Amino acid sequence: MTVVVIGSSGGGTATLGHTNAQDLLMTIHVELGRIKEESTQQIAAEAARSCHGVLYALFVSCAVSMDSVDPEKNSATLWTVGIGTEAEEKVRTRGGLQKIAADAFQVKRYCTGILKEVNQIAKELGEKYISPIILANKSPIQGVICISCDPQHVNYSVLSAAAKAGLPVTGSGGTSLSAAMTIHQGLSLVGNAGGSVATTTYTRAVSYCCALSNAWEQSYTYTSANENNTKPRIGSILDACLPSFLAVCVTCRFATLIEHVFQNNQFLLQLRFQALPSVCSVVAATSLSPEHGSTAVMAGVVASMSCYGSILAGLLAGWLVSSLVSISSSTFISLIKTLWSLQTIL
Repeated sequence: MTVVVIGSSGGGTATLGHTNAQDLLMTIHVELGRIKEESTQQIAAEAARSCHGVLYALFVSCAVSMDSVDPEKNSATLWTVGIGTEAEEKVRTRGGLQKIAADAFQVKRYCTGILKEVNQIAKELGEKYISPIILANKSPIQGVICISCDPQHVNYSVLSAAAKAGLPVTGSGGTSLSAAMTIHQGLSLVGNAGGSVATTTYTRAVSYCCALSNAWEQSYTYTSANENNTKPRIGSILDACLPSFLAVCVTCRFATLIEHVFQNNQFLLQLRFQALPSVCSVVAATSLSPEHGSTAVMAGVVASMSCYGSILAGLLAGWLVSSLVSISSSTFISLIKTLWSLQTIL
């Protein structure tokens, strides 16, 4: 089975990574590949793979918040997956090969222009390519992810087809999803579908996959990006910090030559005793937990406040942050899955 992703960068200006369409679609595709059959011990690893990722995607990215955008003036970019590629031709002519999405996944910049024109192109592509595949017999598409979509105009045909086919739909962007439920009668909304403000690319992808895996009654293994135990060593982390070390050393050396300017200067004190521990903490946290992105950065900065004057303490703080972020994420995801199961039973 495969999934369709539709939507836009949305109106939440606090959404972390909301305009990086390539990273978002790639993360969703990778996480979808971790949805597997329950009885994986009886069948081969590749056969156990239940979802083969994103088959189609229509994502409109705009640097301006969609809540305040001017469709006649502001520019936007349409990012696609599967449109006009060899994979799309095979799906259309052969009736759907599920492994194509996994083998030929590629995010492409389809066009750039003013938002009104880009939205019209996205609407036409959805009507021409995606809707017929959803409604086809034995369609490989078994789920839809909506990210701040436009259920009344741009994405109307795709959501209408999803409602007719009874596909599970999940996503983010509370206003758009509420409107979709009102406009498209019979739409099956699953999971904790809500707002996207203050979320990250990774947390959104995990949320979508949890919702779809529960709807499909499949297992979803949310693992770290370093699942093969290939975490960087302390030497490589320190190598990554080397430019900061050199910059601080040069600045402090220069300051000693003109001490009368920097005497009792708070900036110089912070540079000597706080800058390098902060750098080590942030680099360690993001290197050991790259999937958490901005969350690890912010947590690393806060943790480094307790590492005044100690580089080793900064490294330890970064390691603790990466561990705690991963543990807390796994705990909350397990809790959500448990609550979802209980809700289904009750």
